Amino acid sequence: MSTVHDPRLMSVYDLIPKGGRLGTLAVNSLWRAGIETVGWLVARSEEDLLRDVRNFGPACLAIVKAALAEHGLSLKGAT
Repeated sequence: MSTVHDPRLMSVYDLIPKGGRLGTLAVNSLWRAGIETVGWLVARSEEDLLRDVRNFGPACLAIVKAALAEHGLSLKGAT
């Protein structure tokens, strides 16, 4: 039996690589803002994240975008 894995159901904690201070900061910032799954994350734009997520700046955004791209996903409105 094959199972279809939808990365949008994945936790942001499992999406973003650990081991670096910025990766940890990005995950913690997203969780504090209530963004717990990749589906919730991809429903937001870069501007939403930078404006609404505390302690989430351009470096965290770059980590998140790279992690999403590894799964063939992107933030809302990205081209």
